[in-house]
Amino acid sequence: MDNINVLTVPANEWNEVKENLTNIKAMLTALSSKPDKEFLTSREVMKMLEIGRTTLDRWILNGTLTKVRINNQKGSKIYFRASDIERLKTENPA
Repeated sequence: MDNINVLTVPANEWNEVKENLTNIKAMLTALSSKPDKEFLTSREVMKMLEIGRTTLDRWILNGTLTKVRINNQKGSKIYFRASDIERLKTENPA
């Protein structure tokens, strides 16, 4: 059988805890209902456009897609603007 413990907390402290929990819930809800991402990874782009790595590289070289680096250091990960991908999907529906 489980033990039951009773804890006495002053009302003002309990109300503060409840308010903090309400705020956390609101922040989590906002995060989960956040609009689509602004930047996408290469893998996400290839999946969305149903293309392979070679096609992605070719589209970058010929200017069909523009890559974005969040920090301009050599070897940093490249991303693509979600708006560019949506434009491509609209122009060239599969």
